[in-house]
Amino acid sequence: MTMTAPPLYDRAKDSLVPMLFWLFVAGAILISLPRYAWDYKSHAIVALGLIGIWRYSWYLINQLRGTYFERIHFPALRREMEKIRASHPQRLYVMVMSYREDPDISARVFRALTQELLRLPSQSMIVVSVGAEAEAVRIRSVVNMVAGSERLTLHFLQQSQGKRIAMGHALRRIARDFNDPATWNPAAERDLVVFMDGDSLITPGAVRRTAGFFRLNARLGGLTTNEDAEVLNGSLLATEWYKLRFARRHAMMKSHALSGKVLTLTGRFSVFRAPLVLSENFIRGVEADHLNHWLFGKFRFLMGDDKSTWFHLLSDGWNMLYVPDVMVYSLESRTNSFFKLTIPLIFRWNGNMLRNNARALALGPARTGRFIWLAILDQRISMWTTFVGPMSAVFLAIAQSWVYLVFYLVWVIITRLAQLAVLITQGKTLTVVDLPLQIFDQWIGSAVKIYASFNLAQQSWSKTTKQSAASTAPKTAVALMPNYWIARALMIFHLTLLFTLLALGTGLLKFPNLRLL
Repeated sequence: MTMTAPPLYDRAKDSLVPMLFWLFVAGAILISLPRYAWDYKSHAIVALGLIGIWRYSWYLINQLRGTYFERIHFPALRREMEKIRASHPQRLYVMVMSYREDPDISARVFRALTQELLRLPSQSMIVVSVGAEAEAVRIRSVVNMVAGSERLTLHFLQQSQGKRIAMGHALRRIARDFNDPATWNPAAERDLVVFMDGDSLITPGAVRRTAGFFRLNARLGGLTTNEDAEVLNGSLLATEWYKLRFARRHAMMKSHALSGKVLTLTGRFSVFRAPLVLSENFIRGVEADHLNHWLFGKFRFLMGDDKSTWFHLLSDGWNMLYVPDVMVYSLESRTNSFFKLTIPLIFRWNGNMLRNNARALALGPARTGRFIWLAILDQRISMWTTFVGPMSAVFLAIAQSWVYLVFYLVWVIITRLAQLAVLITQGKTLTVVDLPLQIFDQWIGSAVKIYASFNLAQQSWSKTTKQSAASTAPKTAVALMPNYWIARALMIFHLTLLFTLLALGTGLLKFPNLRLL
């Protein structure tokens, strides 16, 4: 049973109390200020608002683009797709990465997948990469319990060398069937491959309502869909954090898709043209993707396969699409405390992004498209500009008056509340914790992103731990490596430079009197 967003009116009504609460907090802070504090008001806005104007302008542009995509551009595509008869492919391949998933989650995922494939007239094959034989037995039992499942072909591969190697084996298994001379015909060029994670619950019509877009656009190489999280046993705070991130993702993906590209083809659920992803060049790109780093040398990517698939299509000039009206739920089973859950996930996601950022920028706007190139560039810049506001407020408070810090706090409440209000139109119902979660995600997320940018070789095997790909030595040995300390020194230098410039700009530090020299 999947969740659906309540109507806009109900979302707005239920979000009213949290918004009024934070507006009351902001108003109470302003009212409690002494009269002389208002003399500083205009100066604070000028000092703190210059970078903000750029950041909020970029935010507004993305919101306008996303609204146009969702209300005008995409509905036209959907209407054209619905006109296509027999939009399904002749053969449909589904690759599922399932590593020791919770049995209840696997049961829900594969039952929904099997039912969806049986609604299509396509010849369907599921290739599942599992962590143990017992997992394969459970999944096969779930599939066999669905009436008509004998129409499907089901294969299992056992992974023991990481997700990327497992993906390579699974794709080669699919490629053998795809290239079989006994079954191949010209229509095979329109066959599709679905990439899925073992905790991704698709909704009815997910495949049918996406497959037709490949018939509509001959240059469409891959697409991905809207997502939400169903946190099964986590805290309320973790649940709201997931929902907030997915709501923000939805808004940005719509904006990017207007340019015929997206910034990631998520591994939770993405669909590709079979000839593209079953070529040996593509498979090796996923299986053995690596980075030649000036400090850490050559190291392989452990995770972030969705970024590798995305970069392959981006560099070859293929179009991509975001399908906002098809929902896939990520079934998250989380028992860790909030910080032990979120910090490793933020590190993992941002690390995957940054390891691909420089080479994507190197393709240039002519290959990626101007807006997408700017969006990729913004990923690299935004982690630094995020700190301009709070650090400037702190330095102004130290150098001149504590009033600056108070006004900045009110500014943060109002602007973040405005951003959250926009998400109500994207399907989000606000709670009182969403505003602090928004601030946490922006500030702590930027801090983690800065750390990850100087430690690209440090990668995450799992969703809650970190490991260095540059070495399999113990942590104590890694900490003694020269490149580890060089990376730390460079990070400290850049942060010191940023804070020094802000301290000079706010008057906390003064330029030396050159006449004294």
